[in-house]
Amino acid sequence: MTLVNIDSVIGAIGLAAGIFSIGYAIGQHKKLNDISNKIGKSIEEISADINIDLSDVIVKKAVDKAVEEETVSAVRHATKKAVEDIELDISRQIKEAVSSAYSDIEKAVASETAKKVSQINIQSLKNEVVKQAKKDAAKKLDDSLDDILEKFNNDLNQVSYIYKSIINTFPKEKEIKFSLM
Repeated sequence: MTLVNIDSVIGAIGLAAGIFSIGYAIGQHKKLNDISNKIGKSIEEISADINIDLSDVIVKKAVDKAVEEETVSAVRHATKKAVEDIELDISRQIKEAVSSAYSDIEKAVASETAKKVSQINIQSLKNEVVKQAKKDAAKKLDDSLDDILEKFNNDLNQVSYIYKSIINTFPKEKEIKFSLM
């Protein structure tokens, strides 16, 4: 056999398998539809014979439970909304009160400050400032003079020490007198 004949044989076998598979799938589909129809009819027949009687107590309980859940939800929502509204109102009132009080306090402080400034005796204040400045300047000068005096005394002691050293180097038989002033 040639290569073309082998391909034709394989193609024919594949075609036969495909046709067979399609036929098998159609047959299985028909069987499943038949079973489904039978089950549907059986359920309808069974349910037609069953009478479901729900008592009024069960219905009332279900309705009461649903009403209670909705009521709780509505109350929560209304409470949350009321609290938010109250918080906003309180915040607004606080802001207004603070703003109003700030304005009043600002005016009172400005008025009191102006009043106190107008009561200041400028001549008395000037004299007090001059008096304090004199005290501060005298104290600073006194501190400076103390430092100068201390330095002078140290320098004088050093000069005296030098003269004494010079005197001690000369023989004692000859008397040499030095006077500092």
